Amino acid sequence: MLKPGGALVYSTCSLTRVQNEGVVEAFLEAEPRARLEAIDLPRAVPCAPGGLPHTLRFGPPETSGLFL
Repeated sequence: MLKPGGALVYSTCSLTRVQNEGVVEAFLEAEPRARLEAIDLPRAVPCAPGGLPHTLRFGPPETSGLFL
């Protein structure tokens, strides 16, 4: 239901693989036109790569847990 060229951002306040990468993987399997794209953040933003390309994890002490 996105307009052409639109973007959907999936974000949770969880660090569990099931709620994050698992949901994204299921969505990508169900919607073959969807794709992951890189997220440009300033280098000063403390985060780690997620378990899928172009996903990010933010954890303590900055947050209690965040996935993009």
